[in-house]
Amino acid sequence: MDASPPKIRSLRATPVNVPLARPHPTASGVVGSAPLVLVDLETDQGLAGHAYVFCYTPIALKPIADLVEALQPLIQGDAIAPLALALKLQGRFRLLGPQGFTGIAMAAVDMAAWDVLAKSAGLSLTGFSAAKKSRFPPTTASAWRGRTRRHKKQSNPGS
Repeated sequence: MDASPPKIRSLRATPVNVPLARPHPTASGVVGSAPLVLVDLETDQGLAGHAYVFCYTPIALKPIADLVEALQPLIQGDAIAPLALALKLQGRFRLLGPQGFTGIAMAAVDMAAWDVLAKSAGLSLTGFSAAKKSRFPPTTASAWRGRTRRHKKQSNPGS
């Protein structure tokens, strides 16, 4: 592998509906399967990051898989940099918002990108996470909301 950061070559999404051995009762009904979209993010250096997202209902499998794959032209050729990718995708979805299908699709790309970074360091994702814990930038929606609240408090100390 060369010293330059890996760049995104392709993004693939595969919808699967995995039957549960024991159905799970919820307030809205019995969940008998786990609707998942499996994501593969391949780089120009031969590394592949993998992730999966839970889609809550089988009805959402195809639309979420299609949305993930539709992101490929937007991020193809970009460096594997989760924070930069998150900011780019958040900008693209600013009018739609980060919730629902768009949030699930962005999370899939984010997790697969982190998986590539871990593999490029020769570590498992959990090992990479533990090794870099103090240096992890906030990339999730909840982390950004927390940063925004802290910024507001610093700007308005009396509030």
